[in-house]
Amino acid sequence: MGSLGIKNYSTGISALRIISAVAVIVLHTASEWKSVLPEDSGVALLNASLKGASFFAASVFVIISGFVLMSLSSHEPVRLFYKKRARKVIFPLVFWTIFYLGLRCVSSQGVTCAEAMDSLYYGIPYFHLWFLYMMVGLYLTAPLLRVFFRTQSVGVQAAVTAVVLLLTWGADFIWGDPPLFFMLRFVPFLGLFMAGGLLSRIDIRPWGPTAAVLTVLGFLFFGPGLAVYAHITGVDCARFYHYDGMGCTVFALAVFVCGANYIHVPSLASRSAIHAVGQITLNVYLVHPVFVLLADKTLLSVYTPMRYAASFAGVLVASFAVVWGARLLAKPFLAMRAQTAGE
Repeated sequence: MGSLGIKNYSTGISALRIISAVAVIVLHTASEWKSVLPEDSGVALLNASLKGASFFAASVFVIISGFVLMSLSSHEPVRLFYKKRARKVIFPLVFWTIFYLGLRCVSSQGVTCAEAMDSLYYGIPYFHLWFLYMMVGLYLTAPLLRVFFRTQSVGVQAAVTAVVLLLTWGADFIWGDPPLFFMLRFVPFLGLFMAGGLLSRIDIRPWGPTAAVLTVLGFLFFGPGLAVYAHITGVDCARFYHYDGMGCTVFALAVFVCGANYIHVPSLASRSAIHAVGQITLNVYLVHPVFVLLADKTLLSVYTPMRYAASFAGVLVASFAVVWGARLLAKPFLAMRAQTAGE
């Protein structure tokens, strides 16, 4: 049975982008609360569960990119491919790198020239920007991978993808998650990217029930499971949460297949809204640390249930609202530019 084509899963993919963006916000907001909450409290256990259950997000974004870029409908010339992705990734990368390095300069943590250069070398000018630096490497390899997926049988594609994933898991087991030069940041995510491409070439409907079970087990294991285990034993479980590790990879693949299969919206208007919000999730990802920082300065000084809930809701709503508002303000300018280009 062959692939149904990307259009059949488009609503689910847009919804998964939104879900993953929300999960990233939950993950980073919960991370800020970790040092504030009493270690043995129930809310600390809840916070650790929320944080752990959100670790699928970055990997799902990579799988979605592989699924979309390697799909059978993708036939754009290499030059056009790079031009479009430069506009989508390189320009935001430069802007947000300057912005967040500036934010570090004026914040209480500060940054020296040596620290800034070190951050640029490793592709982490701010804690979340590693993702953009990683995506640059994946986009550079994408045209070659497209040729591979177009010219090889599904069996060969599956075998090579499995080998890359196994090598990645082995490297993670042996070396953990070492800092990498920014141009090499994509390497641990290459298997996930290829897995997304492979899923675009096969019929994933039969995998739906299995993926649903694995998704539930993933949330239970990475959420309350590891949180309770770490609380009882005192064991540091950070190694389980590596994005390129076997556990997170299986969890993310299950979430993707489950979401693509089962998120269906009958209303055309609702589908349009989901696609519209899905298109802004990268910008939401890029801007949300500003509101995490604001929450840290205003709400995270002391725990109360109201402050705890308000921090998550505030960062979430503010991140989406600001990006959506900026999009609305930019719409007339973009329309004018498109009209000028067409004349």
